[in-house]
Amino acid sequence: MTAATVVYGLGRSGTSLLMQMLHAAGLECLGSGPGFEVGEFATYKPKPLGRHVARKALGKAVKVLHPTTWPEGVSARFLLTTRDPHEQAKSMVKFGHVFGLAVGPAAAPALEGINRRDRDAGQAMATALGMPFLVVPFEALIETPGQSAIQIARFLELPMARVPSMVAQVRRRTSKCFPGIFEIDLFRQAGAVP
Repeated sequence: MTAATVVYGLGRSGTSLLMQMLHAAGLECLGSGPGFEVGEFATYKPKPLGRHVARKALGKAVKVLHPTTWPEGVSARFLLTTRDPHEQAKSMVKFGHVFGLAVGPAAAPALEGINRRDRDAGQAMATALGMPFLVVPFEALIETPGQSAIQIARFLELPMARVPSMVAQVRRRTSKCFPGIFEIDLFRQAGAVP
């Protein structure tokens, strides 16, 4: 059976955007947009997924958030998202406010430290499992979406004709933490938040 395509990263590192791009390219994705989070794959628990759960993603794209890890023995190819830890921490705080979480600006330095510490966790996991991976920086997705989409299409052996559909998912902007709540607009459009 075909390997799973695993979009893996810390929260607020571009995992949802990357899933939107894969969906636009015609890959079957677990979950629905804009977030593509499926409970058993987005648990934030520091343990491997069960093999029976991971096998549901074979032949499909799935978003898995760190610190959950991929189990041994289930074939996968990884798209690993990264983001500048400082900007990611600002985005985490902002996003938490929208959902009513008690995360104040004072939490940003601690979140930034976690982001720095765990930035390369996906690469270490894929290497230990002996599975192929491509690192996809958030900054590149936003600032050079055409180049990023071409790299992703080559890695996944997708037809280049799908690249324009992938690029169309990206709203060009600065990769710095957007001062408003840009991402929430997509969730509102999808009816995921009031």
